[in-house]
Amino acid sequence: MPGSSAGIAHCRLLAKVASAARKPAAQTVVPERGVAELLTPLPLAKLPGFGGKLGEAVAGAVLEARKGRGGSGAAAAAAAAAAAADPPPVTVGEVAALPFSALVTALGGDAARAGWVR
Repeated sequence: MPGSSAGIAHCRLLAKVASAARKPAAQTVVPERGVAELLTPLPLAKLPGFGGKLGEAVAGAVLEARKGRGGSGAAAAAAAAAAAADPPPVTVGEVAALPFSALVTALGGDAARAGWVR
């Protein structure tokens, strides 16, 4: 089909993300060693399943962590105020860097026991 995009990866979710990343009319192969390169900068909302309430909860945990890394001084306060007004999108890499306890807190203990957080 002219203008079609395709993603090839070791799982369906990665193939779907790869296909969407290079539209239109591009074929993308994601080897296992390239998974982090594809996902780390990806906005969380672009990952299937994280566009609704689950994504909002996880993004909230990242935004809380960003507040904690603010630093001190007038420049840090100005940067924090600007980021609070229009924060950059939360990335998959930022979620991966969160401590397990932050995800459990954001999603609640029931989500962790159900297997959403490992």
